[in-house]
Amino acid sequence: MKKLGIFLGIGGDERAIRRLLPNDWETDCFTWPTPHKNESLKSYCLRPEARRMLKCDALLGFSFGALPVLELLAEQPQKPALLISCAIHRNELPWHLRLPGSAFFLGHCSPQMIRKAVNRFLESSSGEKAKLKGIVEGIPPELHQWAMLVSLHARYQLPPNTYRLHGESDPLFPKDRIGTSDWVPGGKHLLIRDSADEVRNWLDVKLHLISSSYA
Repeated sequence: MKKLGIFLGIGGDERAIRRLLPNDWETDCFTWPTPHKNESLKSYCLRPEARRMLKCDALLGFSFGALPVLELLAEQPQKPALLISCAIHRNELPWHLRLPGSAFFLGHCSPQMIRKAVNRFLESSSGEKAKLKGIVEGIPPELHQWAMLVSLHARYQLPPNTYRLHGESDPLFPKDRIGTSDWVPGGKHLLIRDSADEVRNWLDVKLHLISSSYA
């Protein structure tokens, strides 16, 4: 039995991904402890909760969860990893998050103010963006603000042994900005919920390859 360390997007439900995994993989899901103000992702990944994940046979990161996976892979670059629906470099973010002054604004406003701004944006949106409002409301504002700041400063590249899956119609991280990836035609951001069959098949193939490498 192999163990998969899972970093879901903040506020995600681990049951959604667990039911898509092959039976010969067990899981350990990261619990997202509260970050300190202005804490770097590197420092955050030195916490025991993150260090524990390095004992897993492979790592999986969904959405923002891809970034701590990549930070940990800096120490163990040969460890297999799977990344789903994510932006791993600030250049992959939509234009409105890369505007000059965005990081300053996020860093100097209160978490509650950021939450109100995000909610207004989602309320004025349609489709999948509007559906994300319920997920966002379940995230502590301080943790949400920190994650947004970390994303704005992300500058990761895909290490070896890392597989990536992305929806061709992802409204948060548009296809034309995303680097090398496998694609789900018509897939949105919440692939593990809305494109479960495609994700299950992809995970089955990739985790079989990973299992074979340990044989």
